Formats: sequence, structure tokens, C-alpha cells
Amino acid sequence: MNLDAENRVVLNVGGIRHETYKATLKKIPATRLSRLTEALANYDPVLNEYFFDRHPGVFAQILNYYRSGKLHYPTDVCGPLFEEELEFWGLDSNQVEPCCWMTYTQHRDTKETLAVLDQLDLDTEKPSDEEIALKFGMEEEFKAGTLSCWQKIKPKMWALFDEPYSSTPAKIEDSVIGLETHWLLDWRLNGYWIGDSLIGDSMVIGLETHWLLDWRLVGYWNGDSLDIGLETRWLLY
Repeated sequence: MNLDAENRVVLNVGGIRHETYKATLKKIPATRLSRLTEALANYDPVLNEYFFDRHPGVFAQILNYYRSGKLHYPTDVCGPLFEEELEFWGLDSNQVEPCCWMTYTQHRDTKETLAVLDQLDLDTEKPSDEEIALKFGMEEEFKAGTLSCWQKIKPKMWALFDEPYSSTPAKIEDSVIGLETHWLLDWRLNGYWIGDSLIGDSMVIGLETHWLLDWRLVGYWNGDSLDIGLETRWLLY
């Protein structure tokens, strides 16, 4: 048998076959690929290959690491998935090349930022329902239990835009947009409300109706500041 062929090894990763030299896989010791033997359960003697049910795209970069000594991050996968694959193959994520480091570690910075926001949320004392009703001049309706649908929704809409730590959507809006927003929504409807949520419930006005709230943010630049408003419409079907 050809000596060169004896020194080659075939790796089938996620259905993609890779071929390299056994000596190449020995370049990084104490890793999964450096310890391959034909006694392993994933070795197929008929096909003369090792099968791994792992991400084939990530493995292309991992095999290149054995060949070149440089570990690059594939930008078409998320950071946690890349870390999971590196752990499976027994590789150190700190060996990622400087050119890819900022992109690779971006998910860590995001997780740390969300953790800080969540901690701020825990440290902030939220007002009671009665305090919220008092703030919006709805104390009498709150005590009488006669709050309308809009009176229940209004504080939540206000918190979404003006209190950046009140909920996850508000945190995202504040972090991504980074603008102070002012809005006005005013509507009247004769009838009574059935249900508690915005979508899928109904209002009765002589007959049962189903509705959907359609909204979008609009704004304009006046030379000194950006004014943003909330434009809404009710769709009955």
C-alpha cells in the first residue's frame, strides 16, 4: 500500500468529508482529533473514515487551525455555537486570532450588558398599580374598578418609551434607538371591552367584533431635535 495513503485520514463531519494527514492532527496534542484510533465506535472500517455528527461549517475552520496554526472565527455562526464546537473538539477559545477576536466576543459583551440591565431592573422599585393610576389621573376609576381598556394600556405604552428599565422591550428600545420619545394616543369607543390582552379579544358594539391594533413610530427633524410620535389605527375584521 502507498505510504502516503497510509498516513492520510478521512473525517466525515456532518456529511462533509475532509481528508488530511495523521501528522497534521498531532500538531495540537490532547485534543479529540489528536487521539483518533480505529478502535473508536465512530470509525467505519468499510469506508475507512471517522464520522462526527457536528457542524461542518465550523469544522472547516477547526481543521484549518491544525493545518496553519491559526484559529479564525466563521462569521456565519453565532458565538455560543462556535464555543460549543470548540469545547467538543477540545480546543481553547482563547486561541482565536486577533483579527476575529472582536467579532467573536461580541456575544459576551451583549450578555454582560443585558445582565447589568436586569440587575438595574431588580434594584429599581416599581410603582404600585394605585400609584400608576394616581400619576395618570385615574385614581377614582381605579378605586371603583371602572378603568377602560385605554386607561389600562396607557401606562404600559408610556413605560415602553419613557422608562428604559421597565421591561425587556423597553430595554431594547432604549438601547438600540437611544432617543427620548414623546407620544400621544387618543381614542374613544362606545361599547364595552371583553378580555385583557390587545390581540385576539373582542369589543361588543351591538355585535361581537374582532380587532387588531396596527401602529408605527413616526418622527421629523426640526433642526434642533428629533420628534417622534406613535401612529395607530384599529382594524376590525
